[in-house]
Amino acid sequence: MHSTMTSEGKDEMRKNASREAHNRRQAAVFDSKVAFFSSPQATPKEQFPSLRRIAEACRPSAEGAPRVVDAGCGTGALVSFLKEAGVKERDVTGVDVSPEMGTVFKDRFPESEIITAEFVNYADEFVSLRERLSAVAAAGDGAAAAKAGEAGGEGAKGAAKAADEEEEAGGVGTVVFNAVFGNLWDQGAALERAANILEEGGKVVISHPLGRDFVSRLKAVDDTVVPHELPERDALERLVQFLPLVIDSFESGPELYLAVLRKTPHRASGRVRYLRGTVSTGYGRGSKKLGVPTANLPESQFAENLRTLPTGVYFGWAALEGAANKEGEGGKGDASGGGGDGGEGLWKCVANVGYSPTFAGQENAEKIVEGHLIGYEGEDFYGRTMRMLLAGFQRREKKFASFPELVATINKDVGDAAMALDEPRFSAFKADAFFSGMPAGAGDRRTTAEAWSTRDFEAAMEEAAREAAK
Repeated sequence: MHSTMTSEGKDEMRKNASREAHNRRQAAVFDSKVAFFSSPQATPKEQFPSLRRIAEACRPSAEGAPRVVDAGCGTGALVSFLKEAGVKERDVTGVDVSPEMGTVFKDRFPESEIITAEFVNYADEFVSLRERLSAVAAAGDGAAAAKAGEAGGEGAKGAAKAADEEEEAGGVGTVVFNAVFGNLWDQGAALERAANILEEGGKVVISHPLGRDFVSRLKAVDDTVVPHELPERDALERLVQFLPLVIDSFESGPELYLAVLRKTPHRASGRVRYLRGTVSTGYGRGSKKLGVPTANLPESQFAENLRTLPTGVYFGWAALEGAANKEGEGGKGDASGGGGDGGEGLWKCVANVGYSPTFAGQENAEKIVEGHLIGYEGEDFYGRTMRMLLAGFQRREKKFASFPELVATINKDVGDAAMALDEPRFSAFKADAFFSGMPAGAGDRRTTAEAWSTRDFEAAMEEAAREAAK
């Protein structure tokens, strides 16, 4: 039998094998050191001020979710300080690859949950189970919900319990990597997973009570146990560039490393997508049912390109080609005069890419782009050619349990996109050459290349910024 696995698939297998080997090494090392980490010598009083500051940074906001996930928790050195800062013991979930460390953690803090797993695996299980619970809720199947987390090992069961509790409590408020971030196999993957399980506005805390230099010395001694430095601010900014995380505060001194990141409702896309197509009548849902008029661009206009684009809600800028509107057609924000904070002929835009799964029995037969021009109140522009630049991503497409929930979420998407597009990294795209020198007419002679293209985000943003500066 011949293998059909691609080179990318083989690379992924090798990477996963290396990650699992790293995790086994971590578990063995820290299992062997559990006696030391259970002793007072592991957390001397000199570290208490730093640990108190870390715990204060971890405390979720009063209006946010109370749960704190202590990733790489060890024997629970931080938990007493979290409790001192006002976090309830039952609201702490510890995650660690070392079973021996986990046993001590549970003995010390019986009200807390302890999961023996790598954080990335735990978070993936958590998200998967949360999505299953959400799908069950949307289908109204209570019996299935009760069974949603029964299968799997301890990590899966713990994630299921946490996902159930998250539904009740509102989500995860903080993920903290204390004295462990240098030990992780893939720091970027860990941050991505932390963002995945956090509620909007939640925090990621990266900390070490002995500072960055201490971790550097550990790495120099054995980089199989500590393969990474703690990142300087510019390196941390690069790690979160395409994640829905922003740095709220950063401190790196000889006695404390403390970085606090906040989850935002949006992130930059790794690649900017340029779409050009003829607006179709679509399904009429935006105008008739949702109160959010949409311009629909079908999959058939973009060959195979749209099929590989993940479903979800994107945002960016849009413009319409062609002559000015007919007499009497205008009004606030007509389709030729422009507005929408984008300048003449340019609009802030939020776009759903997908199948509209909430409309049971009426799902789209093909994947479409449903674009909403924010602030536009003019007439329909079916048959016109639209240019759409998508620079950021908000959320995945999902099926909602109720129509009011769908409407509320869409309205939030619109507001979040409008605010995001005021950020310099996104507002720069108003000057993208894609929108300059647009021809009149329907544009129906376009080629596939003209209808769809992509570009690296940083390169596109820098070029647009240069255009704006001219």
